[in-house]
Amino acid sequence: MGGKQSHGFSSKELNEGSGRQRSKSSSRDGQPSLSSAAERFRKHTTVHFGYNTLSLAMRALVETPSELWELREVQKLNLSMNCLSSLPPALGALDNLVILNLWGNNLSSLPVEISLLKKLRVLFACRNRLSEVPEELGRCTRLEVLSLANTRSRASPTAWGPCTI
Repeated sequence: MGGKQSHGFSSKELNEGSGRQRSKSSSRDGQPSLSSAAERFRKHTTVHFGYNTLSLAMRALVETPSELWELREVQKLNLSMNCLSSLPPALGALDNLVILNLWGNNLSSLPVEISLLKKLRVLFACRNRLSEVPEELGRCTRLEVLSLANTRSRASPTAWGPCTI
């Protein structure tokens, strides 16, 4: 989940996808119908070590494409080394997410909806501008790895209840 870019997925494609009108597409493998832009993202997911993976690393993203949050089957999401200053509450829709890599952005906070990621086991949020981590992160009871190195956070894992850090 380092800074590896996914092949054949240009920044131009990412920017073109956001804001396009949604069109219905047929479901695939029991997945719900998605917008055409979300289908383009789905085509770039890979299976890596048994995880359905999407890497949008090193894309100079200032914001995440809204269609990204429709891909509920994604288990491993790499948004590292971009220019993200915030994440939308829609992050909580990725309820199958196991690994989330946010390394090397400009995030000043994480949405409280991160608590909806009940399967989350690994969160890399190092090298951001986080001054605090939401208390709700403690609801991610499967969380095993939390990396906050080189952030401004003074987070105290003891305040997070059952979280095993």
